[in-house]
Amino acid sequence: MDWIRGICTEDNCRIVDSCKVPKAWFAECLERFRIKNTRCKPLWLRSSESLEAEWGVHNVLYRLGIFRSRTKDVDLNFPQKWGWVYRMVWALTKWIAK
Repeated sequence: MDWIRGICTEDNCRIVDSCKVPKAWFAECLERFRIKNTRCKPLWLRSSESLEAEWGVHNVLYRLGIFRSRTKDVDLNFPQKWGWVYRMVWALTKWIAK
C-alpha cells in the first residue's frame, strides 16, 4: 500500500492512479493521508463516507471506460460541489468496484 501516492494542498487531495486501489483499501488509505496531511481540508472536513463515495465512483467510471483520462486519479476537494450525486451513484454501483 506504500505505492499509493497522494498530492495534498489545503483545499485538494489528489490520489494518483486511484483507479488501481481496491475499495477494500479506501478507508485505510484515507486514514494514512489524514495522518500525513493535517492541514488538508477535504480529508478533515468531509466525512469518510463522502470521500469513499467520490473515489468509488471514479473507479467505477474508469472500469466502465467512461472519462478514463479524468477518472484515473481522484481529486478530493473541499468544498465538494456534487456530493449528493457521488453518494447516490456510489450506492447504486459499488458492486461494480473491486
